Amino acid sequence: LLLSACGDKDQAPRSGFYINGKVQPAAGIKEVSIQELTPNGLIMLDTALLDASGNFVLNAQLPEKTFCVLRFEKGDLVLLVDSNSQLNISLDPANLKNYSVSGSKENEELKELYLLNDSFMRQSQAINARFQGINADNITDAQQEAVSQAFDSLQQAHQKAIKALAGSMTNSMVPYFATTFLLPEPDLPFLEAIDNTLYPKFQNSKY
Repeated sequence: LLLSACGDKDQAPRSGFYINGKVQPAAGIKEVSIQELTPNGLIMLDTALLDASGNFVLNAQLPEKTFCVLRFEKGDLVLLVDSNSQLNISLDPANLKNYSVSGSKENEELKELYLLNDSFMRQSQAINARFQGINADNITDAQQEAVSQAFDSLQQAHQKAIKALAGSMTNSMVPYFATTFLLPEPDLPFLEAIDNTLYPKFQNSKY
């Protein structure tokens, strides 16, 4: 389904979720899509052309609340959507972490989780850059130990921070995104604790 943001005003309203978005600046971006994020991969839901001002509308039905990937030529964002969602989103392709979303407390929480995870990804890149000049063939034991300690320490801090934030969200599906996609390493007791808290509220969730 190809849906223009400047669709026919006489067209009958569709049921399902609506995402009203604005990409600015929109140079080089012609369309966006939204895809359902499942444990088995992505499923296309809708695509939309941007109008001259960078506006778009996405609309589709979902059988349950689910995580979806908003995709365009210069990046991706994850949203939590169900068929009753009415979301407004604005984004700058050159600075995705400053996107704004309204109409859903859970999507505000998801952004908080995204920003936390992004901060650790940037720290990992900084460690890589710091040790980039070391020749792998000539690395000393001390240098190897320093590299290992730096990454191990960061991973432990990352794990602890994601667990703390996700564990504080008790009336939201957002922790399922953390346990399914963001934890640096599996943590079965934490997964069970999250599931015990959320399962009574989201029994039909695929996550």
